[in-house]
Amino acid sequence: MWYKNGKIFQNEYEVRADCNASLPAVLVGFCLGYKPLKQVLPEYDKDTQHLVLDRVEERDEEATAFYTVAQNTQEQIVQSFKSRIQALLDEKAQAKGYDNIVSACSYAGYANPFRAEGEAFGVWRANVWAYGYEQLALIQTGARAIPTVEEFLAELPAMEA
Repeated sequence: MWYKNGKIFQNEYEVRADCNASLPAVLVGFCLGYKPLKQVLPEYDKDTQHLVLDRVEERDEEATAFYTVAQNTQEQIVQSFKSRIQALLDEKAQAKGYDNIVSACSYAGYANPFRAEGEAFGVWRANVWAYGYEQLALIQTGARAIPTVEEFLAELPAMEA
């Protein structure tokens, strides 16, 4: 996560979208005023509470986000799960050298050296979201207890390459 002028950026792609200048391939440390954001998280009950950004404190080339505990709403639970699913998809694609999952999938469907991998990422992304939405619907109707985000991510379909 990154921070600049009161705005939090969840990942490097959000920073790049916000910035009109060329940036290095990997953002390391302080870059054009964007500060790495360290999170300080309190303990919380996974079933009834969630974390709410309380404040951000800036120090030289870094910033620290402090959170307080508040009651979850169903919408916040769903959004939290969706955000983490998307982050997982992007992280896996980045581990293979792509910018994000969309970039990886863009190589599917036409002849190129990365086609098979692009198709594998596309199938995996579709399977993950299909399972994710199915389970989130069960959570929303009360047919399924709310797992931790980590438990939920561990259940998602694995990528077959």
